[in-house]
Amino acid sequence: MSKRKLFVAGFALVLSSQSLFAGTSEVQVVGTTVSDAEITIHVENIGASARSVTVEVSVQLENGSTQVLTTSPVSVPALATASVTVTAGDTIVQIDDDPQPTPL
Repeated sequence: MSKRKLFVAGFALVLSSQSLFAGTSEVQVVGTTVSDAEITIHVENIGASARSVTVEVSVQLENGSTQVLTTSPVSVPALATASVTVTAGDTIVQIDDDPQPTPL
């Protein structure tokens, strides 16, 4: 492969990786609401296009155990907020970590 083709391929790879990482930073968890065994996670997209994500959160339950909950895929429109609710096996008493969105 010529040097020019390698440069073009490398440049395209850099551009595509930048857009991928830009998309992940444009979507963030902006709040959570806990009610008994349910946690509602509010996800904001500050980007110019819709993004689909899942969110994982670790919670402490009333029975003393820890449970990691993962949301179903949620589509967040551009410049909007979406909410998704997941249910634990017992009453949630504490959120162990900051929920983080994972792009799909």
